Amino acid sequence: MKTTKTLHFNRFILMFGFLCTGLNLFAQSEKEKERPNVILIVADDMNMWSVLKNYAPLQTPYLDKLKSESLYFLNASCAAPVCIPSRASFFSGRAPYVTGAYVNNRETWENNSLSTTEVIPETFKKNGYTTWGGGKIFHAPINAGRQEKMFDNKVHEGGFGPFASKEYHYAQGQFFSIKPWTGPDTDFSDVRNANSAVSYLEDEHDKPFFMYYGLYRPHTPYTAPKRFFDLYDGVDITMPPGFRPDDLDDVPLQGRQLVDSLKRYHKKGMAKDEVLLTMMKAYCANYSFADWNIGRLIEALDKSKYADNTIVIFYSDNGFHNGTKNHWVKSTLWEQADTVPFMIRLPNKKGEGREQTVNLLDVYPTLVDYCGLTPP
Repeated sequence: MKTTKTLHFNRFILMFGFLCTGLNLFAQSEKEKERPNVILIVADDMNMWSVLKNYAPLQTPYLDKLKSESLYFLNASCAAPVCIPSRASFFSGRAPYVTGAYVNNRETWENNSLSTTEVIPETFKKNGYTTWGGGKIFHAPINAGRQEKMFDNKVHEGGFGPFASKEYHYAQGQFFSIKPWTGPDTDFSDVRNANSAVSYLEDEHDKPFFMYYGLYRPHTPYTAPKRFFDLYDGVDITMPPGFRPDDLDDVPLQGRQLVDSLKRYHKKGMAKDEVLLTMMKAYCANYSFADWNIGRLIEALDKSKYADNTIVIFYSDNGFHNGTKNHWVKSTLWEQADTVPFMIRLPNKKGEGREQTVNLLDVYPTLVDYCGLTPP
C-alpha cells in the first residue's frame, strides 16, 4: 500500500515532467522566433553587369540599392552554366560530377540520386519553417507530388511567356521574340508571383518562413512591359564589355562549331550589328523588368514586421554571353556564362564587396549553418 509521502512524491515527479515538457516546448517556440526568415530570389540568365557596373546603359536601381546593403561577391560561379543542372546543384548542394547533371535533361530529378536527395525547402520545412514557393524553381519535373509537399502554399510557377508573333522573331522559334508588351503587367508570371509574395509578407506568420521567388527574366523571350523598353530610347546602346568581332578567328573550325554562333540571329533588312544592338536593348529592358520585380519584393519586406529578422539572398542560375566569344546565350566554360551576380543582405544591411571565389553550391550548407538547421 502506497504511503501519503509516496503519492506526493509521484505527483511531484509527474508535475515536474509536465513542467519540463512545457519549458522545453516554450524554449523551442522561443528558438523558432529567434531563427531568421530567409528570402531566396533567383533570376534566370542574368549576367554580372548589375554587380560590376561595367555596362553603362543598363538601369537597375533596385539591385543597386540591394547591393549597397549586401555582401556582394565579385567572383561567384554557378556549378553548371545552364538552367536545370545549375538549379539541381544549388538546391541539393551536390556538384554535377557527383549527380551527373550537366545538361538540360527533363529527367534530371527522376533517374538518379537526386530523386532522394533532400533539398533546401525540404530541410527548412523539416526544421519547423513555413515554406513558400513561386515562379521558376527546378525547371524540370521533380518526383511526383514532391514539390507540393515541400511548400506550404499552392505553388504558381507560370512560364516564360507572353510570346510575340512570328513577325517579331529574331531566330527560329517563339522563344527568340523581341517586343515591347502593351498588355497588362499581369500577363507575366514574374509579376503575378511577386504580387503573391508581397501579399504573403503582409500577412501574420507565427513561425519563421523560407520564401523562394524564382524569376523567368531576363531569359528570352524578350517581351517586357513597354515602359522598360522606353527606358532605353535615346540611350547609346553599345556592344557588351569584352566584345571582339574577331575573338574566334584563332579557334579551329570544330571549336567554332561548338559555339552557338551569332549567325542564327537575324532579321530581314537589318545588318548583323544592328540585330545585335537590338538584342542588347531588349536584354537590358528585360533585365530592368526583373530588377523592378525584385525591388517590389524587397520594398514589401522592408515595410513589413519581418524586416529586422530576414536574410535576403539574390543570385542568377547562370551568367550570359551577350555576344562575347561570338556567343549569345550560356552553356560554355567561359567566365561570362559561369560567373553570376550574388548578394546576401543580412538584417544589419551592411554593404561590402568580397573578392573570394564562391560557388552557388555554398548556399545550402551556409543556410543550414546560419539558421541552425539540422542538416540533411
